Amino acid sequence: MASRLLARHALRQRRARRGRVDLRRTVLQGLRSGQEASFTLAYRRRKVSKLRLVVLCDVSGSVWQVATFLLKLVHTLQRAFCDVRSFLFVDTVVEVTELFRHLRFPEDLPQLRRHPQLNLFGLSDFGRVFFQFARDFAHLVNRETAVLVLGDARTNAFDPQAWALEEVFRRCHRLIWLNPEPRAQWNRGDSVIAAYAPYCHAVLECWTLEHLQQAAEALLRLRPS
Repeated sequence: MASRLLARHALRQRRARRGRVDLRRTVLQGLRSGQEASFTLAYRRRKVSKLRLVVLCDVSGSVWQVATFLLKLVHTLQRAFCDVRSFLFVDTVVEVTELFRHLRFPEDLPQLRRHPQLNLFGLSDFGRVFFQFARDFAHLVNRETAVLVLGDARTNAFDPQAWALEEVFRRCHRLIWLNPEPRAQWNRGDSVIAAYAPYCHAVLECWTLEHLQQAAEALLRLRPS
C-alpha cells in the first residue's frame, strides 16, 4: 500500500513540476526546428516544495497494534517529506527520530518501546504530553510542517490542556489527528477528543487499513502554503 501511494505521489509531483504550457517557448522551438505544423509542447517547469512532517504517536497498550501499522507506513513514506521528526508517548513525550529513521521492520520495533525515557506502565496523559511538546519542541513546527497525531484521547481524567495543542495548531500548516477507536466510542468515558478537535484540521477514524490508507493519501496531498 505504501509503495503504491509513493508511486502515485511521485507522479503528481512530476506533473506539478512540469507546470503549465509555455506558448512562447512552444512556438519558438517549433520555428527553430522547421516543423511549424507539429509543435512539441514546452512547459514552464517549477520547483515543488516538500512539507516537513512531525509524528506524535501514542504507544500505550490500548493503541499499540494500530501504532505499529502507522509507524511502518510513516517509515516507508519518509522520502515524500523533506524532513520527518518522530515522537512517542504514553504520559511523557520522547523523540525517537534517529532511531526511527534507521529502523528495520518488524524486528526493531521492540527497541522503540524499550526507550529508557518511555514509561509503558504509566497512565496515558495527553495534556502533559502536549504541554511538554509545546514547551520543548514547538520550535520545530512552522507553516511548512504537517503534524500527525495518533491517539485515542483517553486522558484517565487528567487535565486535557487543550491550549497546548492549540499552540501547535497555530504554528503548523496542517494538524491531522488519527483516532484508533470507532467514532461511536469517542467522547465516552475518559475520551476527550471533542476538547482537541477544534485545534485539528481533521480528526479521522483510524482502526482499519482502509482508514490508514485514506489518512496517508490526505497527508501526501498536502503542500506548503
